[in-house]
Amino acid sequence: MVAYVLSVLFYRLANGCLVLAISWILLNHSQAAEKNLVWVVVGSFLPALLVAPLTNHIFKYFSAIKSTLIACISIIVFSFFMILFIHNPLIIIILNFLLWCVFFLLESTWEVWFADIVSGVKGDSAKNLNSLTMTISQVSLMLGPLLVGPSLRYAGQQGPFYTAIILYLIVISCILFYEFKYRLSKKIGYGTNSKKIQQKSILEIYKKGPSLFLFASLIFIWPVLGMVNMMLPILGKNRFNGVIDKVALLDAMLSLGMAGAGLFLATFIGKKMFSSKGMCISSILGVFSVFTLCLLIKDFNLMMLIIFIFGFSFGGLRILLRNELLAVLEPAEIGRIIGFSNALGFPVVVTFAFVYGFFPNTGEVSPLMTFLLFFVLIIFSVLLPKKKPIQPEVNASIL
Repeated sequence: MVAYVLSVLFYRLANGCLVLAISWILLNHSQAAEKNLVWVVVGSFLPALLVAPLTNHIFKYFSAIKSTLIACISIIVFSFFMILFIHNPLIIIILNFLLWCVFFLLESTWEVWFADIVSGVKGDSAKNLNSLTMTISQVSLMLGPLLVGPSLRYAGQQGPFYTAIILYLIVISCILFYEFKYRLSKKIGYGTNSKKIQQKSILEIYKKGPSLFLFASLIFIWPVLGMVNMMLPILGKNRFNGVIDKVALLDAMLSLGMAGAGLFLATFIGKKMFSSKGMCISSILGVFSVFTLCLLIKDFNLMMLIIFIFGFSFGGLRILLRNELLAVLEPAEIGRIIGFSNALGFPVVVTFAFVYGFFPNTGEVSPLMTFLLFFVLIIFSVLLPKKKPIQPEVNASIL
C-alpha cells in the first residue's frame, strides 16, 4: 500500500506541474495564445474518445503495474521532447495530445491497482483507504502547480519539465519496488467478472445504472475540468498581469477545496450529505460559486475563496455521484460507463473551448455555461426516484 500511495502522490504532483507549465508557456510565449489553448484542450480530451476502446486490449497483454510503468516512461520521453521543441507551439500541442493519451490510460491502471490492493479489505478499513488516497491525490494536484513558478525562475522555461521528469522517475522507482517485492504474487488485472462485463453493451449497463440526468452529469465532469484548466491561465494573464504564481495559487485552492470535500465526507457530519438533500446543497453551492467566479469577482483574495468553494462543491459531487453508481453497478461496469461518459464529453468540451478561445469578447460566459449545466443536471437527477438508497460510503476513486 505504501508503494501505491507514494506513486500516486508523486504522479499527481508531476501532473499538476506539467499541465500548468504547458498551458502557461503556450499562453505567454506564442502568438494567438488563446487559440493555442483551444487546441491544448481539444488534444487533452480527444484521447478520452480514442483510449477507452484500447484499454481492454492493453490489459490482455500487460498487468496494471507493467502498464503503469511503461506509461510513466512514455511521459518522461514526451517531456524531454517538449524541452527540445519548447519554442514550437505545434509540436508542443501534438506532444500534449500524446501525453493525455497516456494520462487517460493511467486513470484505468491506477483504478485496477488500487482495486487489487483493497480487494481483501472490508468495512471501515476500506473506507479509510479510499479517503486517504482521495486526499493524497487532491493535495498532490494542489501542490503540483506551485512548483511551476520556482522552476521557471531558477531553470528557465525548461525548468517545470525537468521538475516533472524527476517526479516521474520517483514514481517509476516506487513501481519497480512494488513489482520486485510482489512479483511472485497474483497478476493484477480486471478481476473475475471482467469478461462477462466487457461483453455487456453500454445500453445494458445504463438500464441497470443511473438516471438520464445523472448519466448526463457524468458527461460534463471532464468538460468542467477542461474549462477550468483553460480558464485559470487566461484569468491570470488578463486580470493579474501574467503572474504565474497567482494562477498556481488559484489552481491550488481548487484542488484544496476538492481535497477538503473528501475529508469532510469522511466525517460523521459529512456522511449525512450522502442523500438527495446533500447533492442539492452541494449543487446550489456550486451554482453560487461559478456565478461569482465568472461574472463578479475581480479581487484576487476573494477569487481564491470562491474557487475553493467551487472545488469543495465539485469534488464533493464527484464522490456522491460515484457512490450513487456503486449502489447499483459493479466496479468494472462503473469503469465502462465512466469511460463512455468521458468519450461523450469530448464534443462538449471542444464546443465550449472553441467559443471561449475564438470569441474572447464573450468573456467567461462559455466556462460559466459548462459549470452551470453540470450542477443543474445533478439537481434534476436528484428529482428522479432512486433505484436504490444511497449508502453512506466515501469512494476515493477518481471519476
